This record gives sequence, C-alpha cells and structure tokens, in this order.
Amino acid sequence: MTVGVGYTPGNMSDLVKHDILKQAVGARGVDAYVEFHSGPGIHPEGYVGSPVQVLRRLRANWNDCPVYLHERNPELRKNLTLAIADPQFHPVTIRGDWRNSVDEYQAQAEEGWFFLIDPTKPQDYENGILHALPWILEKGCGFLAFYPEKIAGRQGRPTFEKLMALIESSGRKVKKHEKVPVGWGKSERVDHILVV
Repeated sequence: MTVGVGYTPGNMSDLVKHDILKQAVGARGVDAYVEFHSGPGIHPEGYVGSPVQVLRRLRANWNDCPVYLHERNPELRKNLTLAIADPQFHPVTIRGDWRNSVDEYQAQAEEGWFFLIDPTKPQDYENGILHALPWILEKGCGFLAFYPEKIAGRQGRPTFEKLMALIESSGRKVKKHEKVPVGWGKSERVDHILVV
C-alpha cells in the first residue's frame, strides 16, 4: 500500500482506469492535460501511475501539449518530480493542491483540454470537485472521473448522484461508464470510471 494514498497501486480498478484513460487521451488529441490527484508517478511497488502512463502516450504521439500535475502530499510530489524528470516528458508543471490553480484553469480551459479527476476519497468531490465540474462541462473539456462508492450503507451514493446530475444537466453525455467491483463484506465497493 502506498503511504498517504490509501490503496494498493496496480489493483483492478487502476488497470481498467489507466487503460480507459490512455484510450481517451490518445483518441482526443488533447490540447492540455490536467490531473487533480497525481500521486508519485511510479509507486514504490513499481507500478507506473497515470501521470507517467499518460505522458508516455502523449509524447509517443508527438503531442507536446502542456501537462499540469497536482499532488498535495509533499513526499509524493517529490517522487513525482523524479518520475517525470526525463526531458522527453516536458513541458510539465507540477503543483500542490489543484484548488489553488482552479481560477487559472477556469480562465484558460477550452474544448481540447482533458482532466483526470481521480481522488482516493469520495469526500474530495464535496470539497471542491463538484464546484469545478460545471465550468469544465460548460467549456466542453473532456474528463475521466474516478469515483469509489462503498456498498455497505450506500456511503457516497448521494455525492455520486450529484456528479451524475451535474453531467446530465449540462447536456453532455457520459461516453463510457465502467463499474469495477472491489473488496467484500464491509469494505465492498464499486469503483465508477466515467469518461465525458
């Protein structure tokens, strides 16, 4: 388990999410790419995370669009900086909490931008993501949203329903919705992976 992240890197949800993400980014030919929760880039267990996988995909397709990666945890952010040190990956900007840059993104974002919204806690949707989604949707930006929903007690269901209602009210369509079952008993959950 990666310290400060709270999950095991390379689990089934990661594999499905990263496959869908690489397809979405590769198919769109993005003009800018933004991750809200980047992690270390390469986990101590050796699993290659989304920032490195996406950068490899973009740069292999000769796409040198700007990339903005966010990681709140200073230790993980330091590891992320090391993971993407290869000059072939740049231009890349690494920042802390994405909420500190939201005004800049809101001013600059346009249809060719793609966001990865991948928190490890559903509470992060209530703590900012649901407030950013309306302008992301309005500007026509693409995004992949990962949402872990606990089954026991239906924890997180109301927030997931808010997320879906925001997308529906924008007139935009969910192009892909994968549901990955994880765990069992009290820790059973469904990881939702949405592409808009």
